[in-house]
Amino acid sequence: EAVELLGALDDCRTFASSYLITPFVGYVAHAGPLTAAPDEVAEILCVPLAELAAPGAYGEESWAEYGLRLVAVYRWLGQVIWGATARMLRGLLGLVGAGRAPD
Repeated sequence: EAVELLGALDDCRTFASSYLITPFVGYVAHAGPLTAAPDEVAEILCVPLAELAAPGAYGEESWAEYGLRLVAVYRWLGQVIWGATARMLRGLLGLVGAGRAPD
């Protein structure tokens, strides 16, 4: 009820499980305590988009766990935001930087 739906981002496939994710963007004016689904979310981070958009915040790294696949990575205050989450954030930042809201 508290989320104002802004739109959908492009679909994103996970490499490890091959799931197809359709991410949605929403706005919450007054967020109360957030609760993560433990089987889906390791941790909830509240990261300012401006910090993710800063030069050097995004990178791609070769990780052996995935057969030396290039993995999308944001590093923020000692945290690593990676994989599908990082790719979805990059898509969002591309829209915000282009001055348009998600579809």
